[in-house]
Amino acid sequence: MTDPAAIAASLSEAQRERITGWQGLAGSAYNFVSEDLCEMGLLNADWSLSEIGFLVRAHLQENSNAS
Repeated sequence: MTDPAAIAASLSEAQRERITGWQGLAGSAYNFVSEDLCEMGLLNADWSLSEIGFLVRAHLQENSNAS
């Protein structure tokens, strides 16, 4: 799946927060969510946003501004 809108729709609230800017404490929740996103291809091995991760983040931010 490479459609940013479809990927964004499939993410949990915690995954959306991790993509757009984690507000919680670093720790096991952050690690768990980051590992999931890495497996989904949204994060690189160093947990930075991948190319598709940037597109999903842009989609999420665009839609949050439209609300």
